[in-house]
Amino acid sequence: MRSDFGCELFVVEPCKFDYSLRGWNFLSMTGQQNQKLTPREMIRNHAYPAMAAICTLGIFSIAWSLIPISRNARYQNICIETQKTIALGVAYCNHSWD
Repeated sequence: MRSDFGCELFVVEPCKFDYSLRGWNFLSMTGQQNQKLTPREMIRNHAYPAMAAICTLGIFSIAWSLIPISRNARYQNICIETQKTIALGVAYCNHSWD
């Protein structure tokens, strides 16, 4: 019984594979020579990497926009902890003296 790779199944000795890149056309990504990608295949092959790049940029932009909020929160925490009571600290740090 032979496998798709051209070697016997259920034998003790390992199969020999041809790992060379001869015969591969890297523009077609199908492993067959002299075949070009159709526009639909090009979109299918590049859709996942493009979407992954867009999502990565989105995550980085969200993280970048949270930096000012974290700085303000750190300032508020330090300011409130230096006051005697929390209520007094909140009023002082938010500049809300009534």
